[in-house]
Amino acid sequence: ASGVARENHHVYNGSAWVKEGYLHEPETATNLITYSNDFTATLWQDGTPTGSMAVTANALVSPSGLNDASKLVPTSTSLRPTTAYKATAPLITTWPFTSAVYAKKGEYDYLVTTVGAYASGFWAAFNLATGEVHSQPTDAESTAYIESVGSGWYRCWIVCTDGGSSERSLITPSVDGTITTNYTDTTSGIYIWGAQFEAGSVPTSYIPTDAGSTVTRAADTLTLPVAN
Repeated sequence: ASGVARENHHVYNGSAWVKEGYLHEPETATNLITYSNDFTATLWQDGTPTGSMAVTANALVSPSGLNDASKLVPTSTSLRPTTAYKATAPLITTWPFTSAVYAKKGEYDYLVTTVGAYASGFWAAFNLATGEVHSQPTDAESTAYIESVGSGWYRCWIVCTDGGSSERSLITPSVDGTITTNYTDTTSGIYIWGAQFEAGSVPTSYIPTDAGSTVTRAADTLTLPVAN
């Protein structure tokens, strides 16, 4: 509620909620992905060919503590990350901007995510087994980051300080951390949850959207009383 500090902010570690202290949002943020956790929605377009990625909803417990994470699996072994992915429609025309998603390893260890197109050099690979950025974007204006949120889940994001006129977010598994190796089968994949695409160079905490509309959260102002 307005005027009430979120002093009981908790993070689910896979078995219990752990108190993290105050949650303070540094700036107003809008999640431009209108279906942030429904990867079957029309907003999430496939790569070429259409239907290159199968999505199984409610496949695993997510960082929310609910069984609402999705599994992402390629539909053909003739595909690789450059042709098989889930991608939003173009969402943003100004920069800087930040694209983020939560991910956990499945049979594959690697998540590849990018903004724009693979050829632009914005793509990055994340090792979900070790919790490390496997490869940074080659674009000099883009940087990838990864943060553990417990129970094998990581929040992975890319910050772009320069970009094109209509950027979108892409998410896909990778066999070996590259975008050139074909998938080995049609049952292996990774788990994903809670995608966010927002203006600015700071990844704010997850803003859920599920009604086909963007959602905006105001910045927090923290005022400390002066002792007498």
